[in-house]
This record gives sequence, C-alpha cells and structure tokens, in this order.
Amino acid sequence: MTTWASGRCLCEAVTYTLSHRPLIVHACHCRDCQRITGSPFVVNAWVVEADLALAGALERRSLSSGSGKGQELSTCAACGCALFTRYLLTPPGTVFLRVATLDDPALAPPDVNIYASARAPWAPLPDAARGTFDGYYDMKTVWAPDSLARMRAAALAAASA
Repeated sequence: MTTWASGRCLCEAVTYTLSHRPLIVHACHCRDCQRITGSPFVVNAWVVEADLALAGALERRSLSSGSGKGQELSTCAACGCALFTRYLLTPPGTVFLRVATLDDPALAPPDVNIYASARAPWAPLPDAARGTFDGYYDMKTVWAPDSLARMRAAALAAASA
C-alpha cells in the first residue's frame, strides 16, 4: 500500500497510514462537534476506510448526532485521543479522520466550512476553497467527480462485504 499520509494518537500507541488523499475535508462548526472536541470547530478528512491502515488498540463509543442516526467515535484505548468517527448517516466504507492527528496536518486544509451558522462568533472561519455553508451542502455540486466515484465504490464494497 502506498502512503499518502501518516498519523498517530497523542501517546503514539495508535498509528496509521492513509494510502489516498481524502474525499473532501470539512471544517465543521456544528454544536455537536464543538461539544465533542471542546473547540470552536473540528477539521475532519472524509476518507475511504479501506485506505486507512491502523495499528494499535481502539475504543469505540456510540454517541448521538445531529442527524439522529448516531455516530461511532474511535479513540486510542490508552490515551483517549479521538482519531476518527463513523457517522451512521453517511455511506458505509467511509470515516471522518481527525486532521489534527496527521503527522502533517498541512496536507489536508479544509475544502468547506459546514454548519457555519452555528460557529462561535469569536472564532474566525478557516479559508475553504470550495465554500462556506450555513448547514450542509449538495455533494454532487461541491465534490470533485473522482471523489464521488471513490465514495460510491467504497459504499458498494462495504455493502457486499
């Protein structure tokens, strides 16, 4: 597997490599993300789960989400560092990787700001090449065609597994 990026948790008990660039990178300003992270927003790289090679013990926790469908947060079993989330509303075979856990977070700047209407008024919006949205957005108009194709392929592979 080729390596596009690598990362780790705070204590380095969990490490990972990512073989391909993210499908898209969100800076999410929703209240759920603010509460879960304790910060004004979180930057998540939406990645194909099969592109993520993990080493180390994870703990998974089921949490509520704004969609009502729920989410599964994966953290390091040793230090509790949040590494990625699986939102049950999104297509199977994909997860949202915390960009701050990358060894080089500069590789994954936000493509979009989402739920900007809920942003902390004192927090600046990061630059986002593809736009800022008060809520969510239409994937077909915002995503690159190759990212849409990769996401569909990942969902089909996960459904047939």
